[in-house]
Amino acid sequence: MRPFGRTFWICLAAAAILAIVGIIVAFRVPGDLRPRHPGQPAASAAPPPPPLVMCSDTAVADLTSEANHLFTSGEAASALRGIRRAITCKPDDAQLYRLAATFACAAHDGEAADFYIRKVPEAFRPALRQLCQQANVPLAH
Repeated sequence: MRPFGRTFWICLAAAAILAIVGIIVAFRVPGDLRPRHPGQPAASAAPPPPPLVMCSDTAVADLTSEANHLFTSGEAASALRGIRRAITCKPDDAQLYRLAATFACAAHDGEAADFYIRKVPEAFRPALRQLCQQANVPLAH
């Protein structure tokens, strides 16, 4: 005769897993909500790091699509942040750099526009520079 049945052990294992996951999540919460030891200073006001990006082709396509949607909705700065996440997955994709330069010009971010224009093949640079000039965004080069 066993003192505890199989169901008990399954429930106990599930409860232990949930407790461990809860502890892990508690330590990943940004800002002042994170548990601290007494005497430990409060978290800094620095922004949290960008969320991790799954780098499958589908994820990059989704990020690009979302960035394009934000751009057409007039949110160029948000679109630029989104396309930067896609670039972390595909740093050799010239099309992503062209989009980033376009979004940076529209967001009036001359430093970012200049950076991304230099990453684009030479044949596309004049059109991107002209786009920035039309938006009154000064470029260094």
